[in-house]
Amino acid sequence: MHGLDEVSRKQFGLVSRAQAKAAGLSDDAIRWRLERKEWETFRPLVYRFRGTSVTWSQLAMAALLTAGPGSALSHKTAAFLFKLDGFKRERPRVIDVATTRHKSIARPGVLHHRLREKTLPTIVTQGLTTTTLARTLVDLAGVLVPHSLELALDSARRDHPLLPHELAAYVKTISHRRKGLALLLELLASRASPYDSALEVDVFKELELRGLPKPVAGYSIYDEQGRYVMKADAAWKDQKVALHMDSYHYHHHRERFERDARQRNALALLKWTNVVVTKRSLADRGWSDTLKRLLLPA
Repeated sequence: MHGLDEVSRKQFGLVSRAQAKAAGLSDDAIRWRLERKEWETFRPLVYRFRGTSVTWSQLAMAALLTAGPGSALSHKTAAFLFKLDGFKRERPRVIDVATTRHKSIARPGVLHHRLREKTLPTIVTQGLTTTTLARTLVDLAGVLVPHSLELALDSARRDHPLLPHELAAYVKTISHRRKGLALLLELLASRASPYDSALEVDVFKELELRGLPKPVAGYSIYDEQGRYVMKADAAWKDQKVALHMDSYHYHHHRERFERDARQRNALALLKWTNVVVTKRSLADRGWSDTLKRLLLPA
């Protein structure tokens, strides 16, 4: 069928009228397929092949096809596809679509973001065109409260080590008047040192004063199958000891709290020992005494 079967497979069972015409189908041929119920009108100028199930991905693809070339899933929808903390648990009920075209998308369940830029940095994620991770964070900075933005940024940095460089490079290409951008850059700068917080700087100073072996900062731990488990704030990999530096501000969020608990339980199964230090417990030295017994046995 003029290659449209392959196109529809890549688009979760959908084709646009423009794609059908480009493949050589006439108006009569399209009408014939609709009358025979080989296709059905899924959205204006978007058709669904018979026998395909309606899924969230199909709804997202329909929004993209309706928006046309130059569009991409963006904002909270892109955050869901990138599996950022705070967004990865539930499929968005409202689909965010950004486009550089002056075309309005008045559809229930679709939030249209019309952009001034001539081009939009995009990537294909889970079969759907989305804004790049850097652009997604810039967009989120304009719509999220600081707490939620910080959560999303930290998870993006954890899973995409090159993000700080990519984000810094992208920011140079856009206006700095953009809403929320100053906060995003401030959060990124606060994580630019080898340590992620002032607490970590103090902890590493204390480790040195106590004469403890120097750990590896920000050590990523994997299981026997090579699957990522978590990044410890500091680790002595030969002794399999992980040090976690917990701040109340960072963990005063249900998803972070639950995630860290799962990860630390997974470390225990791998026979790692977990030691925790907080800002309040830093001065009492109980945590460093524990490390001394673990790392420098008598």
